[in-house]
This record gives sequence, C-alpha cells and structure tokens, in this order.
Amino acid sequence: MKTLFLTFLGLFLCLSFCFAQSDSTRYDENEVDTTSFYYQFGSDLDAITIRAKAELGISDTSNLKVSKIQGKYIISVENTHFQTMPNAWEGLKQIPLLKVSDGKTLEVQQKQVLVEINGVQLQLQGDEVENYLKSLDSKSIESIEINPNPDASYSTEISAIINIKLNQFLNNYKIGLTTTNGIRTNYYNSTTFNYAVNKKGFRSYLSYSFDYLPRFNTSKVAQGFENTASFSEFNYEENNKAITHQLFLNLNFDIGKKNNLDFTQSYSSQNSLIEGETKATNFHRNIELNTNSNFLQLAQTWKHTFNKKSNLKAGSYQVFKNSDAKNIALQESENNERQNIETTIPILIRFLDYNYTGKYGTTSIGSRFNTIKVRNKNKTFQSGEEQETKIESPFNYNESVLAFYINQGIDVSETSYLSIGLRSESSFIDYNFSNSLANQSYSDTLRYTNLLFNASYSWQTKKETYFTLAFRNQIQRPNYNSLNPFQLISSDVIYFSGDTQVQPAKLYGLTLQASKGSWFFYTQAGMFDDFISSFFTESEERVIQTYKNFDRVWLAGAGIEYYKPLFDKKWILKTGLDFSYVKLDDTSYEIIEPATPIFTFNTTNVITLAKNYKLNLNYEITPTYKDGLLEHKTSQRLDINLTTKIHSKVSLLFFANDIFKTDIRWERTTVPNFFYESNQYNDIRSFGITLRWNFAGKNYEQRQLEDTDDTSIDRL
Repeated sequence: MKTLFLTFLGLFLCLSFCFAQSDSTRYDENEVDTTSFYYQFGSDLDAITIRAKAELGISDTSNLKVSKIQGKYIISVENTHFQTMPNAWEGLKQIPLLKVSDGKTLEVQQKQVLVEINGVQLQLQGDEVENYLKSLDSKSIESIEINPNPDASYSTEISAIINIKLNQFLNNYKIGLTTTNGIRTNYYNSTTFNYAVNKKGFRSYLSYSFDYLPRFNTSKVAQGFENTASFSEFNYEENNKAITHQLFLNLNFDIGKKNNLDFTQSYSSQNSLIEGETKATNFHRNIELNTNSNFLQLAQTWKHTFNKKSNLKAGSYQVFKNSDAKNIALQESENNERQNIETTIPILIRFLDYNYTGKYGTTSIGSRFNTIKVRNKNKTFQSGEEQETKIESPFNYNESVLAFYINQGIDVSETSYLSIGLRSESSFIDYNFSNSLANQSYSDTLRYTNLLFNASYSWQTKKETYFTLAFRNQIQRPNYNSLNPFQLISSDVIYFSGDTQVQPAKLYGLTLQASKGSWFFYTQAGMFDDFISSFFTESEERVIQTYKNFDRVWLAGAGIEYYKPLFDKKWILKTGLDFSYVKLDDTSYEIIEPATPIFTFNTTNVITLAKNYKLNLNYEITPTYKDGLLEHKTSQRLDINLTTKIHSKVSLLFFANDIFKTDIRWERTTVPNFFYESNQYNDIRSFGITLRWNFAGKNYEQRQLEDTDDTSIDRL
C-alpha cells in the first residue's frame, strides 16, 4: 500500500513538473552554468546574471536573489522562505544546485561539498557536518555562495565549496531561540540559542545548541561463506542514545581601513551509547559501544588590502579531536571481548594568499602547510578460562603536506572567462602499528609529490545560454579517520578495520554544464586510478568492513534541474533528475558483476497556503541499482512540514519526516567467496513541532552585501 501510494505521488509530482512548463506567467530569465566533477561510490529565480569581470549583476526579486561571478553563485536569502526553516540544514534543501538529504553528504551535481562559515573551513566529516548545520539558525544567514569548480588555490581534494555568510548588521543586537520536540520511536529534543551584537568595526556571533537524539534502529542481516558452505540469517536491534553540545563563536575586527582580523571557534562534545542485540536460531550476540568525543577548531585570519587591485591574506587553523571508546561484545553469553580505543588527532593548517587584479584578470599565488597526527591507543581484553588477556595494538600516523599554487583568471571578453591553475603538493607520511600478543610490528614511510592542473572556460551565447567546460586533475588522500587497522566491534555481526596501505587516488575529470531560463544541465566523465572506498571482506568467518584501494574506476554522469516560482510565486518548485554509471576494474576480484545505471529523482516544493502559512513537500527516490560489488535496493522518502507565523517574532513548524518508513539502506554483496546482506532502517520517521523566536534591537540597520570579487577565501 505504501509503495502504491508513493508511486502515485511520484506520478503526481512528475505531472506537476511537466505542467510547470506551460505556466503563463512571464519572467525575464537569464541562466546559470556550473563546473568541475567529483563522484563518490557507494524564492525566485527570475533572473540570474553572469559577468566575466568583477562587476556583479544581481537579480532583485522578492524571493531568492541569485547572481553569478567567475563560476560562483551568490544566493542572498535575506527575508526569504529560507529563513523560515528551523535550521540551516533544512533551508539548504531549497537552494538551487544543492542536493541535501538526511544521513548523506552534501552534493553539488554529484560532487561532495566542503562547508565554510564566513570563509572559514569546517574540519568536519560525515554526520558531523549535518549535525553542525542543524545547530545553525537559518535566520542568522545572509547569503550562500556556491563554488562548483574550485581553482588551484584550494586543496586538490576539495571538489566543491559552500560558503555560508552570517548576517552582518550595524549598532545592534539579535537574539534567537529554536527548539524542536519530536517523536521517532522515542522522544527527542534539539534546542539552539544564538546571539549577535555588531558595532562599528566589530562584529560577533555566538551559537549554542543541545541535542538529545535517541534512535531505535533495526535490520535484517544475512551472511554466508563459500569455504564452509555456511549461511545464517539474523535480526538486529540497536538502541542509540546520543547527547551533543555544540558551540560556535565568531569575532571580526576592522583595524583601520586596510586590515581585518577574524577569529572563529567551533566546539562540540558528544556522548554516544549504542546497545545492540543480534538474534538467530542458534546465535545470540550483544554489543555495547560507549563513546565520548570532543572537537575543537580555532581559526585566525588576517587580511591586508594594499589597494583596490591587491590584497594579502594569512592565517592558521588548529583542530583537536579526541575520543574515548569502550566497546563490549558478548556472544552466546560467554565469549566476552572488550575494547578500549583512545584517539587523539591534532591538525594544524597554515596558509598565505596574495591576489592581484590587473588589466586582463586576477592572479592568485600562495602556499599551504598542513600537519595531521593520529594517535590510536587500541586495547583488547579477551576472557579466558582462568584470566583475562590484555592485547595492546597502538597505531600512529603522521602526515604533512606542503603546497604551492598559482592561478590566473582571464577576462577574455564581456561574456567569457577563462581560469587556469597549477598546484604542487608534496606529502610526507610515516606510520607504525604493533601487536603485543604476536610481538610484531610494521611501519612505513611515504614521500611523493603531485603536480595538478585545472582549467575552466565559461561563455554566454547570443541566445542567452550559458556554458562552462571544465577539466580538473585531482588527488584524493586516504581519510585519516579510516586508516587504523585495528578490528573494531561495529554493528550486527561485522567488524571495521582500516588499511594503512591505502594509496592516494588520482582523478581526471571533464565536465560540461549549460543552463537556460530555469533549467540547469550538466554532463561529466572521468577516471579514477586507485579509487578509495569502503567495502567488505572476510577473515576466519568474520565479515569485516574495510577501507581500501580499487585499481581503476570509470565513471559518467548527467543531470537536469528545474527551479521556478509558479502561480504568482505562490508555489516554488525545485526538481531534478541525476544519472550516473560506474565501471570497476580490479584484479583482486575474480568476478565483477556488470553495473547498472543509477538514477535519483528529487523534488522540493514550497507552497504558500495563506499569508502566514507555508507548506513544504520534499520527495526523493533512488531505484535499485548495482555498482559492481554491491546491489542497492530502492530507497525513497517523503517529508512534509507546515510553517505558520503566530507573531512577528514567533513561528511554528509542524513536521512529518519519512512518513512511510521507506528511507531504508538495503544492500548485499555480489562477489564470490562470501555473502553479506543488510536491510537496515535507521529510525528516520519522525513527527513533531519546532518553535522559533527571534528578537532584534530597534536600531537594526542591515549592512550591504560584501563584494564577492575576492577569490582568496580561507582554504587549505
């Protein structure tokens, strides 16, 4: 019944999408283009202007204000439906070009995104990014800057940028409070407080959030091993209780007319307790994963403006990640295994940028120096007949990267722009891992230098169609969080183990984008050498998820998006269809099943029902597909929320997420030797209410949007 309903819903949305093309409302429409490419396995848009040169054209509408300069999109969200959303994460779902799905990474046309706040990078990964953006008040955001094709001044691993600019206002203060109370399987709460005060030459923003987010996750698991002809099926249930505190502070000072200092601090603390139980006819296993983690990022940036043509920017980031995990696995009430993993990760980033704008364009030169140290104190306690055995397996990893770059932007004409860049990155890596039980250890030292190149060309035709052709040679370094080779107790019946032998992946990607009116198109192709991703393997009849290289991956993708206000701007429609295809070549697998195309359809609808009532309807579906190693079953999701303004300073949002519990993660291996299947639901369906209260002083005076022609945003 649920599948039938969602099928009819999808048909309705498609028909609505088609009907939108014949809308009789006349708009003055110019278009957009985009750039670059990266693939990972496994409101009103009436006018968008493009200028090759630094002068920026802005479309002034009652909803979103969108402009484009040198391949970047600047979207002003002041006094739009974006600011009615309960947090920044929900608001981003309505922004053109962005793909935002709960539990997944942010994407711009199939490229993973790095998030910046006022130009300062967030050194967060995975769920950390989503959790942080859910703690950021949407009403505190002034504009969203999307850069789908970073130039050589950015680290080669960065495929796309979202820079979120916070409100800047003079001689005033702002206070905001947002609290969400909802029901999944259990009650949960999220509360955010923010405060801003700005004076002449000084701006500040403070945000604090508290989250209590229990989840009850369920899955059906199956595993089999060819050597022993064994096959087992299990039911797995998991109680996941997490309490999180997050604090964000930004201080910005003007020192005279030519100097600016910016200080940013991000801090989070989380306690997570996972209690899981796996049951089968002749099998019973309990796990308990108790983790305390802390994250602190400090950033300092100094910018000096010599004159209108040149500026210098220097700065440093310090990041400190600490966690203490205590894991227990109890199988058949006797085989007791305990683990204690203490992790310390300090990261230091230093950078220097110089920009000069001359007659023919902008020249950028600079350098970066990054150091990362990973310290894992891995301990295992195994119960024996007489005593408990303690096994120590420490892992230490050190990485330093020194980079130099030069990038040249050239104004070819009034309607065309060329950007070319060259970047050199030298990596210095050493690591060691040992095991006290086997009295063995191994270590290695790696030294390599990569010379990387990027180029993009944007132009406008006489028929007001915009194009961008981009090429980028990138490398992707291993995720330092996934290199620890220690076998960690994970969920259901699997373990996780990293691989210290992972080599950087090399990507060669070509992208073509075009846009006309409210339509956005893109197509892209590329090749990965030593592609990096996670997959399963088996050892002694254990299924182990690992992080590894694959010899080569060929990939292709295309997509289309339509974004337009309809019916006198009472219905804002954003809908898109993405296609991708991957082909895996790897000699370590005897058989690799042919991959099938991957399609994803998504739509976001903001409908004004009355003066103070807005309905949001979001729907997404990805049909079944194969990537060569895994078969992924259909996943779809429907979210509905209603926003009402009950006072000039107070609003309510009623929400229902994943109403039919269809946002599942169901995948199974398609390789020989072993079999693993997991049909998992992560307690996503929720119903609840969000209360938002905002207050500003009477002398409120909004600052003008800052110029966006400075391309030297803080970056790696």
